[in-house]
Amino acid sequence: MNRLALWISVLALAGCEPEQPPIGQFVDCEGLTIDSEDRIIVSDEDGATIQVFSPDGELLARWGEYGFEEGQFLGNLDGITVGSDGRITVIDGRGHRLMQFDREGKYLQTVGKQGTANGEFNDPEGIVQAADGTVYVTDEDNRRIQVFDADLKFLRAFPVPADPEAVAIHPKTGQIHVTFSKDDVIGIYDLEGKRVGSYGEDDLDTPDGIFITKEGTVYVSCSGDDRIRVFDEKGKLLREIGSFGREPGHFDQPAGLAVDSKGRLIVADSDNRRVQILTTEGKVLSEIK
Repeated sequence: MNRLALWISVLALAGCEPEQPPIGQFVDCEGLTIDSEDRIIVSDEDGATIQVFSPDGELLARWGEYGFEEGQFLGNLDGITVGSDGRITVIDGRGHRLMQFDREGKYLQTVGKQGTANGEFNDPEGIVQAADGTVYVTDEDNRRIQVFDADLKFLRAFPVPADPEAVAIHPKTGQIHVTFSKDDVIGIYDLEGKRVGSYGEDDLDTPDGIFITKEGTVYVSCSGDDRIRVFDEKGKLLREIGSFGREPGHFDQPAGLAVDSKGRLIVADSDNRRVQILTTEGKVLSEIK
C-alpha cells in the first residue's frame, strides 16, 4: 500500500473519512462547467461527487465516491470540463490524475499519476476543453500547462513562470488564458506556449476560475475578496460583481464559473455550499443548494 492509500485508510479507521454531500447539495463545490444543452455540471472538491443539473437547477444525475476502484476518487476534485461529444473530464487532485466519464456518468478512463514526466502531474488544478477537442490542464506544482487530445493522449507541454491555477481558451484567438492566483495576474499564451501578454495586474485578488464567452468577455472569480471581475477582450476591467457574504448575490470563495447560452452567469460559490445563477450584471436569478 502506498503512502496515499495508507493515509486515507487511517482517516477512515479513525472515523475521519471525508464527508459526502446529501443528494443535490454540496460540501465544497469547486469545479463547474456547462455542456451544449446548458446542463450545469459541478465537481465537489471535498465531497468526491459529480452532480449534473438542468438549466433550471433540477438534479439530473450524480455519481462518485471515495475509493480505489475504477471510477472512484481519492479526493480534491478541482477543475472539470466537458467536450462537444458530452464526455466529462475531471481532475482528481489527490490522485494527481484525470478521470473521464460519458455524459451519463459511466466511467471511461483514468490518465496520469504523481510525477514530472509527460502525462504525469503534481497537483493539477484547472482544466478546459477547446472547441476542437484539445484538453489543457494546469499542472500547478510542476509549473507547466499540459495538452492532451480529446481521448486524453498526451500531445505537448509548456512551462509557465509561476503556479498556474485555472485555464480558459479564447474562442476568437485560440489563445490560452491562465490565472496565477499567487501573483494576481492572468497570463496569455499562444498555441506554442509563448507568453504574449497579460492583464489584471492592478485589478485582481487571488484569481481562481476563469471563463471566456464567445464574444470574448472574460469572467474571473477572485477568492481573495470574494468577487467576480469582468474584463473586455482587451483586458480592460468592466465591472465587479458581489462581495463577501451569505446572502444571495454575495460569495464566499467563488471558484468555477461559466456563462450559458441564455447569457446567465453560473458560479460555484464554494464555501457557501451552493451554485448561484445570476445575470451577467449580477442580479440573482436562483440558487442550487
